[in-house]
Amino acid sequence: MAATLAHLTRRAPAADAVRGAARRGPPAAARAPTRRGGHPCRGGACSSTANPDGPGPSALRTAEEVGQVWEQLTHMKRKLNQAIAQENFSAAALLRDQVKALSDSLPPVQQFEYAQLERLRSGSVEERRAAISALGAAGDDACLPDLALCLRDPSTRDAAHSAMWSVFGRCGDVRVRELMGEAEPLLHANSEPQLARALALYDQVVALAPSFSEGFNKRATVLYLLHRYEDAVADCERVLDLNPYHFGAASGMGLCLWSLKRTQQALAAFERALEIHPGLTVIRRHTETLRDEMDAAGPAPS
Repeated sequence: MAATLAHLTRRAPAADAVRGAARRGPPAAARAPTRRGGHPCRGGACSSTANPDGPGPSALRTAEEVGQVWEQLTHMKRKLNQAIAQENFSAAALLRDQVKALSDSLPPVQQFEYAQLERLRSGSVEERRAAISALGAAGDDACLPDLALCLRDPSTRDAAHSAMWSVFGRCGDVRVRELMGEAEPLLHANSEPQLARALALYDQVVALAPSFSEGFNKRATVLYLLHRYEDAVADCERVLDLNPYHFGAASGMGLCLWSLKRTQQALAAFERALEIHPGLTVIRRHTETLRDEMDAAGPAPS
């Protein structure tokens, strides 16, 4: 839900702390850039064929076609590495040519993204950080599995954290970006009328782009601040259905469940967030606090 949870309180966190955490998310320019091509998010108004700058190479492929090419590239690259390891150089040469031909068939944005992922998987620490930065600036959901792996490495964790927030907020639909930009300052308001206005804007976002996970994530934040915890949990679940790498939604769901005193479920949500992002130190402290409380309370009555 929130971009960082560093200042949340020990018990059900104060609304001001959540606002402060959300404020430290990626800058507006990173959340909703204008992009040419690519598949900015899954389906809906933010589908891969949505091109806010007019027709371009991405219009030649649907999201499904691009996804299929990505899967084929991954499979062929694995076979190529196996052939090299087995010193079967004739097979390796053939596979290398096939990989190049297949990658060249992708739209330019996906070609760029594929090149960055190759650097991320095999480069030095400096090269990997540069690739992470590039993916944060222009990547889409296809790069999230690789970026999530970088969260497990302390040398790339901070860069991957920032890059993933940028990818989470990227949408190719102009109207969705306008609504997100209009709602963002209201999210940090101190008055219920402003939060209600933000909620109405995020309602429009999820109606226009029902597969844009960050729309639901932002709406969940507003619902939390309005103390509508059950509704916020439902939106967090929707986010994680759309984007299982969204550590912010998993963390936020834990906070909502904690506020509802559903301790076991809150603990499970926090553990899910830590499974995605082991570097969430505040969430780790929350899990320790919840376990201590559960131990002190004893076993639940059967």
